[in-house]
Amino acid sequence: MVRRTTATSATVEFPFKTVDDVERFLSIPYVAPVPDLRDYRRRKREVGEEALLLIGVNDAVCLPATWFSPELFCLMWADARDLITQLASVASERICAFVDGLCREGVDAFRIVGGEFASVQLGPPGFDALVTPFDSELVSVMHRYDAIAYYHNHGPVMSFLDRFVDLGIDALDPLEAPPWGDVDLAEAKRRIGDSVCLVGNLDDMVVVETLDLDTVKQMAAVCLEAAGPGGYLLGGTASGTYGEKGAGVFAELVEVAEAYGRG
Repeated sequence: MVRRTTATSATVEFPFKTVDDVERFLSIPYVAPVPDLRDYRRRKREVGEEALLLIGVNDAVCLPATWFSPELFCLMWADARDLITQLASVASERICAFVDGLCREGVDAFRIVGGEFASVQLGPPGFDALVTPFDSELVSVMHRYDAIAYYHNHGPVMSFLDRFVDLGIDALDPLEAPPWGDVDLAEAKRRIGDSVCLVGNLDDMVVVETLDLDTVKQMAAVCLEAAGPGGYLLGGTASGTYGEKGAGVFAELVEVAEAYGRG
């Protein structure tokens, strides 16, 4: 729930503040949602073979991470670890059932979001407890139907690369370069490029939206040389925060990628 305080700012009220709040939530009978795929199917027909259409899915750690404030999420992980794990487990069961239903209806590609709540806020132990078991199961559900599992994880990720591979995912974005992340594309490709398609590395706001076209093209060529050939998709950092100029630059980068592909 958001309470607006000015025209340009808002105060967010998070549903969970205490252990009692969590227990009340868990006591509520769960009614599984019924997906309406009419818009998805319409868009699928429109794009045909010209694009890969993904349905976004929050992973299990998103439930505790977004229902507590960021500070309380970290504190509760330190003080009530079993409770946070229980929340993630409940979320995982419900998400996997929902995704299974989507797959049965013909959805063939998903973008999984949420791992960064653990990798950035909790570190490797938190990732191993709240992401690895639950997201591995989620990916297994998708692969049971030959669907694509495309993973999104902001922030420093070089120390997590092997963990991403262990999830069984097919692709990983946004692979942010310094100073926003810590990704060395050549090293990432060397370590996991044969297992996972790497996506991104050009910052949407500071690079694509702001720098001149020639500079962005040069940076794109460096990315392609570092991560190519194969197993890499040239792209931004998935913020979606860019305007007309950025959109035009992304269109120009198609030519850069195609020229690289032609050798």
